[in-house]
Amino acid sequence: MQDFNYFNDIENPLLRTWNRLVTVFNLREDAGAAVAQEYINNLSKEDNHQMIYMAMLVKKVGKDKVKEFVLNNTEFPADA
Repeated sequence: MQDFNYFNDIENPLLRTWNRLVTVFNLREDAGAAVAQEYINNLSKEDNHQMIYMAMLVKKVGKDKVKEFVLNNTEFPADA
């Protein structure tokens, strides 16, 4: 089993979820889907749901816009 960073020390849930999502994309690209899935499998159901929601936002409005929301610590608009 890999020794992954789950960013549990980050108190801001948006930033924690963003970091996890970026990690999943990087793992998938660099180490393959199986390793990315291993990372995902070690997160709680709630953490997985947060990542799925954020991934859907990335798909809808783009990674730069989601990153802007996260770094500005603002809520996502209802129409996003």
